[in-house]
Amino acid sequence: MFWIADPQALKQVANDRHTFPKRAETYQAIMFYGPNVVSTEGQDWRRHRDAAKAAFGESNNQLVWAESMRTTREWFEVLDAGAKDARGAVSAEVHEVMTRLALLIVSGAGFGRHVSFTADANPSPPPGYQMAFRPALLTAVHNMSIKVLAPRWAYALGIPVLKRTDLAYAELKRHLEEMIRGMRAQLRGEGEGGKGKDLFKRLVEANEGEAEGGAKLSDDELLSNTYTFLLAGHETTANALSFACALLAMHPQVQRKLQAEVDAIWPSSLPSDSPESYREDMPRLRYTEAVFRETTRLFPAEPRLSKMVTQDTRLKARRWGEKGEEDKYEVVVPQGSTVWLDIWATHLSPEYWGPDVNEFKPERFFDTDTYKWPRDAYLPFMIGPRSCMGQRFAQLEGICVLAHIARQYDILLPAELEHASDAEKRKTLLSWDVRVALTAREVKLRFVKRANAA
Repeated sequence: MFWIADPQALKQVANDRHTFPKRAETYQAIMFYGPNVVSTEGQDWRRHRDAAKAAFGESNNQLVWAESMRTTREWFEVLDAGAKDARGAVSAEVHEVMTRLALLIVSGAGFGRHVSFTADANPSPPPGYQMAFRPALLTAVHNMSIKVLAPRWAYALGIPVLKRTDLAYAELKRHLEEMIRGMRAQLRGEGEGGKGKDLFKRLVEANEGEAEGGAKLSDDELLSNTYTFLLAGHETTANALSFACALLAMHPQVQRKLQAEVDAIWPSSLPSDSPESYREDMPRLRYTEAVFRETTRLFPAEPRLSKMVTQDTRLKARRWGEKGEEDKYEVVVPQGSTVWLDIWATHLSPEYWGPDVNEFKPERFFDTDTYKWPRDAYLPFMIGPRSCMGQRFAQLEGICVLAHIARQYDILLPAELEHASDAEKRKTLLSWDVRVALTAREVKLRFVKRANAA
């Protein structure tokens, strides 16, 4: 096994997908409904990518921005109606809220399912279903490891968690199949629906065309890609926003800088969810973007990825002498090896990010006359042909939600941590588990309406 945390070697591996393909068995957890763009390799991957890439475009970015604004404001209404403490603060379990927000945003902007934050609080199953869409999806995601590890015969034992897991995957499949049928009917002019080009509509539309030798994707493959985009579209952004809120509560000086930026852009009120806001306001949220980037540097969705080695090759490497002199050399990597792309190690390397690498410092993402931030050492969405197709979707959503929260609220620590040590704050607020992605644990923060809030 070869562990890599050097940007040049990482780039070499990421750009050579023939010598360093993915290890398909590691993606079993997202293949319950069939192969998809994440789990395939070679020509099969190219077919999935070509069918899916039409789903991402500038018009979809505007939908993401508008849906993020709408959904976040609906949460604000719920937050403002909550019970307040002596300081006028309302407590909220951040990961649960951000998961709901992110899922509603990707459902609306990505899949045309516009549901309000309040209506989604306690969703009832539609007629003929045993589980509503969101509980089915979240249960499936949360219990993914159970689905992978539990043998099929164990489900006959009547164990409650296995029964609920099995039900969630079966019900989610029915929901997704219904979505696909409905979209196909809409594209044929037989169903009702908006005229917008959301991600899902583009995905189904692209798949209705004929490729050489038949349809671009089978129905199972289309279903699997739909599930994958829903999963990736909410899980990673929800965790990034959860960590960001905790970091802002721990670093009030950063929070004040963020608030100063959004106050300058929106001095009297939040803007309408219009295309003008996306085109004019989003490029001005530079510090907000830096906060999001710094959060994903410290807490990348995928801490490390593995690749197979299909032929003998060499990787570029460097070492340093006693006096700090750099020596470039090559490492022989035999066929059959495994290469680990250690994203977290790269993100926390003092060589690229400086001696304060463990600190939360959004300013490191601003270029100056004497400093250029190390773009090759920032890999939360990976690089090369297999980089994340939804990168822009996630960034826009994260920036928009953070900017709206900063404009309306001060984010405070829980009362019991106000006088705690930095180590105790980190342990309580920044703990994580590894599931589909690096997942923030449940934590409560307090939100106080700002004096100049709209």
